[in-house]
Amino acid sequence: EASEQHHFNKQQFNNNMATSSASASGAGSMETFSWDWGQESSSYPSYGGAEEEVDDATPGQKLTQSKDCVIFLIDCSKVMMEADFDADHCDPGESASYFSRCVKAATSTLYNRLADKNNDYLGVVFYGTNHMKNANEFEGVYVWQDLDAPQTSQVKKLEPLTKSNADCSVLGSGKVELANALWVCGNMFSRVKQRTVNKRILILTNEDEPHLGDAQAERAAKTKASDLREIGISIDLLCMSKKGAMFNVSRFYKDIVSFGEQEDVKKEAMADGFEALIAKVGTKVAIRRTLMKIPFYLADESLCIGVKVFGGCQEKKKPEHVNITRDNNERVETRTRYYCDETEVQLRFKDLKKSVTFGGQKVVFDQNEIKEMKTFGKPGLHLMGFKPTNRIKPTYNVKNCKFLYPDETVIKGSIKLFATLHDRLLKRNLSAICRLVGKQSSAPVFLALLAQEETAGSRKEVGKPGGFIMVQLPYAEDMRKLDYDEEAPKADEEQIKVMRNIIVKLRDPDYVSGCHQNYGLAKYSKHLEAIVFDKDDVEEVEDTTVPDIPKIDAKVIDDIEQFKALVYPEDYVPCAKRKATSRAGGAAKKPKKEVDVASMDVKALISSGQLKKLTVPVLKDILKGAGLKPTGKKADLLEQIEDHFA
Repeated sequence: EASEQHHFNKQQFNNNMATSSASASGAGSMETFSWDWGQESSSYPSYGGAEEEVDDATPGQKLTQSKDCVIFLIDCSKVMMEADFDADHCDPGESASYFSRCVKAATSTLYNRLADKNNDYLGVVFYGTNHMKNANEFEGVYVWQDLDAPQTSQVKKLEPLTKSNADCSVLGSGKVELANALWVCGNMFSRVKQRTVNKRILILTNEDEPHLGDAQAERAAKTKASDLREIGISIDLLCMSKKGAMFNVSRFYKDIVSFGEQEDVKKEAMADGFEALIAKVGTKVAIRRTLMKIPFYLADESLCIGVKVFGGCQEKKKPEHVNITRDNNERVETRTRYYCDETEVQLRFKDLKKSVTFGGQKVVFDQNEIKEMKTFGKPGLHLMGFKPTNRIKPTYNVKNCKFLYPDETVIKGSIKLFATLHDRLLKRNLSAICRLVGKQSSAPVFLALLAQEETAGSRKEVGKPGGFIMVQLPYAEDMRKLDYDEEAPKADEEQIKVMRNIIVKLRDPDYVSGCHQNYGLAKYSKHLEAIVFDKDDVEEVEDTTVPDIPKIDAKVIDDIEQFKALVYPEDYVPCAKRKATSRAGGAAKKPKKEVDVASMDVKALISSGQLKKLTVPVLKDILKGAGLKPTGKKADLLEQIEDHFA
């Protein structure tokens, strides 16, 4: 997903580099730039804020006020009803037709959105149908689900279409008019009242020539697609090849969907199996949002470029529990109000102050003073210098890495200068050291920009986009110096040799961390699905984190036995309770000091106040020596002793 969302096209880099002069980073190139931020830079969000806080349409706009809209536009022509698409991966009772597999992919997306509690809008429209259902009354277009937040009712309505015994008579297969379908999708977007971040149409089909030579229908579709792109609606294609015929994008869809080079068309749009279809649908509908948009000052404020910051890896967590009432399951909301302790009058926000204790004295701040203390200058990313990349240690990374990408929409020419800086740092193996102020209330942080070269992805490995990895560097207060009292034991050459053999034999070149799902989250989601959709059985989830012990033993069992003989003593028992020793491996338990109770002057201890410093066992021995029975806790024992020796 990261590769798709932040793809930094190398061809685009080369084209921009060719049109720019060699001194793109010098003062001579400043004439090609235009500054139009549109808002005060104070509106930029904080760098340290939550993931997906700001969209890439308007800086500073909260995502809670905007929606991402995706419409699945699925072909219902006769060729889509043929049952020969990756039948080997069909579950029992499911249809292997192209149409059913596309519906299955849309259903899977709805499942994921429900599990993620994602409230962005999704819609499903069928075209090429024999019946119609749309506000414009266009023939051959059937709006199955209007744009709305994912609901369980939507999934239940779609799932029957994936079965082998599905009744598709309500749809049928009629004449294809793609222009009408695009028109209906455009009207669906226009009826969304909330502000939208992205508007996308995803066409799923296996017919590369839908109008069968009808020139008028083709022109109408191309014209409508061009109109939609001009108003900010993007159109993506996900195609499948019919049996014995390769899908040819250049016949028709090259003018419908915006593609780059012809080689990228087959790679990005073609799905050669059901698993590839699911993966590509997930990538296409992924939400493309940025954390923030900021100016990047390369010298003083006279030379800057526009950049966007994207989030990197972040831990996926289970949905939070919501408190509801016992009677009607209504959600319980929490509201906080402040009242004066003396007058019991409700206080407004401007009536509140804050205080801290410093040197035993309470220091009070009003709201203006707090705001002034949190102001650290004009927001932006400032270049401070360069360091060799090998000087940036992995231990310096104190927060999740972010990804930096140029923003041409804010400052014209940003891609050219960004490309030049990216190329030079890669060739010289340098990293840029920068100072970042995310917004006026954000404290400044130091960053290292590590240039990342673009690499293509595969099924076993996630591709890397071209751009800069932002590594937040620690301050002096963040660094710790660990002092070790004893020197750690060192292995001899023979032990190192045996362990090296074990490591080499257990290397797994096929393992990629990002390609393994979280088993705990997956199992949790399947149990929720079973409850919500009234399923009899919970779908099993494969736990790919379980090690293959027999396979491991077959490779390294002899080396492991040899290593144990070299390192551990003869009487070593695995998983046995460790014995305390006086060696460096662990300190022996110190024997208890015996106290001579008979020689104690108890009265002197009472008068000096030292009696309460004695332990409970010693106090009990004193009472026993005096012929008394100890009872109660330490305070009771002290009282017994004082009463007896008074």
